[in-house]
Amino acid sequence: MSSRSTARRAAGGTAPTLAEQALQAEEDRHACRLAAIARMDARLRMFDAFMPAVRAAGINVHAQEINCWGASAHSVLYVGGPVLDPRRNAVLEKVLREQGMEEIERTPCPTGAYTVKLKKGRLTVSITVEAHRLPRMQEGKACV
Repeated sequence: MSSRSTARRAAGGTAPTLAEQALQAEEDRHACRLAAIARMDARLRMFDAFMPAVRAAGINVHAQEINCWGASAHSVLYVGGPVLDPRRNAVLEKVLREQGMEEIERTPCPTGAYTVKLKKGRLTVSITVEAHRLPRMQEGKACV
C-alpha cells in the first residue's frame, strides 16, 4: 500500500482505505521530520558542543525533543520538555547559562511557566521551564 496505490485509488474514484490513509499520513510526517533534521543540521552540531556539560549535570536531551520551524540558518532550536520531569528543563537552562549562553528573551506563561531564549554565537535555543511545577525552594537553597 504505497502512496502510488493510494493515488491510483483516489484517481479511480474509490476512496483510500483507512490503512492506506494511515500509511500516507505516516510517510508525510516522516518526510517532514527528515526535512526538519536537514534544516537543523548546523544548529544541532553547535548544540552538541553543550551535551557533555548537560550529561554531567545528570540530564539528557533526546533528538526527538528538538525541533525547528524556521527555514533560515538563524532559526531557533526548540527543546521540548519531558512531561514527567519538569526539573529537567530548569537544569538545562542553568547548564546552558553556565556554558556561556545569554538570555535574549523571556516570555511568561499564564500557568506560571516561562519560555526563555538563550543565545551564544549563531545558536539560539528556546526552552519552556515549568517553574510552577518545581518544588518550592527551601530557605536559602536553590531548586536547581
